[in-house]
Amino acid sequence: MKAFKLFIFLFAFVHPVMAQSAYKPGIPIILRTGSNRILVLDTAFYMPQLYRKREIRVYLPPGYNQVKKRFPVIYLQDGERVEDSIGSKPLYMLSRMDSLYAAGKSQCIIVGIFSSPEYRQREYNPFDNGEGVKYINFLTNTLKPFIDKSFKTLPGKDHSIIAGINQGATIALYATLSRPNIFGKAGIFSPDLSSIDSLKSVVLNLSPAFDNKLFFYSTVNVDQTKFEDLTDIIGQKSSAMIYKMMENISDEKGNALARWFPEFTLWMNADGYNYVFKPW
Repeated sequence: MKAFKLFIFLFAFVHPVMAQSAYKPGIPIILRTGSNRILVLDTAFYMPQLYRKREIRVYLPPGYNQVKKRFPVIYLQDGERVEDSIGSKPLYMLSRMDSLYAAGKSQCIIVGIFSSPEYRQREYNPFDNGEGVKYINFLTNTLKPFIDKSFKTLPGKDHSIIAGINQGATIALYATLSRPNIFGKAGIFSPDLSSIDSLKSVVLNLSPAFDNKLFFYSTVNVDQTKFEDLTDIIGQKSSAMIYKMMENISDEKGNALARWFPEFTLWMNADGYNYVFKPW
């Protein structure tokens, strides 16, 4: 009998060394204005699997340098969203996270992998002619080992979370499905389900032993039939713990990621039972 749990809430070779030589743990290259906890790890971190470079930013929880404890890590796609705004649009993600920590809640490190307008669709697509598999190889074989070596992380699967929105959510889901022993938890916000048949073919081959923790968020912008079908199959084929949140709103700009990110973080780092989400 599978222990499926469902919650529904309606409402380097050389190149990584180059990056490492430019950055020493605890000594940021650039500080975000007014903060000593936002590190620009590298504006051109080399991705050897894709032969290109990318900006990586790291958000450290308050008191990081004053304690010996280690922290869970969230690998966030479209990492520019870690900042409080995109252009002139306020997101308040960091403000909400700081409020969370000020309340004595769970703390984590956030690694924001910036997206590229030129390559985003290819890198977040693991099917057809996409580069998603190479991108995930970059995360697992290059970036994550570097982060675990450079920061006080909890490196195991239960403390390694991958998240994203839209196409970033699709690649996050594929990452936890294809690398279940690396990314044990995933946040899938308003996933792009244009490749639903390919995703379902992966899900249908899931082992009953797959017990990762998955948070799914959906709005009216997501095809609800495909969304329900996908999450139901994951539940039937595995022992995953799934929380589904569906809001009857339009969210074309992706505001939900910032609005629900603190609660998503709390659930991911809690036991998952009897948890009621509320926006910060």
